[in-house]
Amino acid sequence: MIKQCVTLKALSPVHIGNGLTYYPSSLVRRNNGMMLRIDPVKLYSYLDEQKGRDWLDYISASDASHYAGNFFAKNTDIKIQPDYSLYSMRYFGSNYNDGKLSFFAQGNVRNTLYWEAVKDQFNGVYVPGSSLKGFIRTALLLDVFKRSDIDRLFSNNIESENKKKENKEKVKYYEKKIKSLLEIDSGLKGIQNDAFRLIQIADSSSADVISLREVRNIGMAESGQGVPSYCECVDTGSELKTDITIVDEIKPDREKTARMLTKDAILHAIYNLSSLILENLDERLRDKQDKTKTNLSHAIQQVAQLMKLNDKDSPVIVLGKHKGIMANTLLPALKGTKYYTEILEEIPHPRKKKHDPSSFPISIHLVMDQEQKYILPGWMKISLT
Repeated sequence: MIKQCVTLKALSPVHIGNGLTYYPSSLVRRNNGMMLRIDPVKLYSYLDEQKGRDWLDYISASDASHYAGNFFAKNTDIKIQPDYSLYSMRYFGSNYNDGKLSFFAQGNVRNTLYWEAVKDQFNGVYVPGSSLKGFIRTALLLDVFKRSDIDRLFSNNIESENKKKENKEKVKYYEKKIKSLLEIDSGLKGIQNDAFRLIQIADSSSADVISLREVRNIGMAESGQGVPSYCECVDTGSELKTDITIVDEIKPDREKTARMLTKDAILHAIYNLSSLILENLDERLRDKQDKTKTNLSHAIQQVAQLMKLNDKDSPVIVLGKHKGIMANTLLPALKGTKYYTEILEEIPHPRKKKHDPSSFPISIHLVMDQEQKYILPGWMKISLT
């Protein structure tokens, strides 16, 4: 067994969600800069009969500007109690009075989303070992993915027309399509399984500093504007530590896998995958900037800086929600082949029957940093010692 200490340093806000989203109706702002997410059911059970009716009337109102904070502002006798306040956090470590959440006080809040991060029992945000392992698995797979494999995989992956129609109804069809291509080959599937079985990664330590970040979706509309949403993030500059354990007692028929699972091989695979992602992001950002007339210069500069920081002995890595890893990995590797367009023709577009290959993926997610500039989320520097 080989045990390595993993250090992850956040180069941009990192959000790893657990799939839960919340609306402004459940958010309460406090004058000290804290935000509470309340459970409306627990709150109702806490209130007396009259206040309970007032609460039900309030949250059922059609006025989109209503949110929980207004209710508490009008009912100052109600105190936030720990038995129904789920957690609290700061927004950029500052008070809400500076207007950074001003859209909450405006009418257009109905479609605003709040994305919760993965938390431990102490409400600390951390990076799950499975997320890191997933990136490493993808990196190792692409390291052995040759052009001959592409030809063989696609020739063996002929689906019926009915199956295609069924899959087209799935929102993440392209991701399932790509994963199925990797899994039908026994050799690649063996490497995939070994990466999970022979590499064990613990969850990282909790981040000391977390904040609520605005997410911007570039490309969903011609104006470059998307539905406003916020996500909980590990802040830039935060350092997380965890352990990776590699099983080195491998059978003779797994010698190739053993060579892939050394410290240097893993770091080099991460370096290669991150290089591919960054090259693709640079191209996409410039293309989106031209097409949407949106200023993406900060994100483009960030990609250039990440390319400089990406080192074979200590590469950069992207983790968490909004990273679009499947769109940034195998598809760019297929550019220049006949399969690139064929895959895109099978991918359902939310508003059109087919994708324009030159515009895929549809959108790019950015988060606001401390300087109120929109940058790419999820980037970290990784080192093994």
